Amino acid sequence: MTFHNYEEKEDHTVTVQKAEEPGEHVHNYVVDRKEATCEEKGYTQKKCSVCGELLEGSYEEIPALGHKLTETKAKEATCIEDGTKGYWICEVCGKVFADADGTVETTVEACVLPSLGHDFREMERIEEKEPTCTEAGNWSYWYCPLCKGAFDLMETTFIPTTMDMIIREPLGA
Repeated sequence: MTFHNYEEKEDHTVTVQKAEEPGEHVHNYVVDRKEATCEEKGYTQKKCSVCGELLEGSYEEIPALGHKLTETKAKEATCIEDGTKGYWICEVCGKVFADADGTVETTVEACVLPSLGHDFREMERIEEKEPTCTEAGNWSYWYCPLCKGAFDLMETTFIPTTMDMIIREPLGA
């Protein structure tokens, strides 16, 4: 078979015209590309858009990219906040992994450590203290040493409160 013309355009389309033979056509090679992913190889090749024939020597393998992992540090659960086991998320594909090598797939939900709730045996009752001319006082409240939270007891339910609701300014202020 004799080639008459071979032309590669900027859009990577290759047109090859060959000698006229019965049943032959002009090959119009276009780039066939499969992008590489984190886990799978990709490729580029030139393939005829008419008959599907591959242009010899045009196949190029693209190596798998590998995961680009960002760590989410472990955080212990407290009385009032969930914690989390440490995990890694791939910035490219979004998969979540339990290990830094990206081999043990998991979910964010599976890494959640539920809040512990308050251990009422650990709660400390802080009695009301009247303010003086030089010292602030406080209303009575319950203190949780685990989460460092202050709570008001209403109908056996601990209601979170803030220190500015508890502290009573000195009389001379």
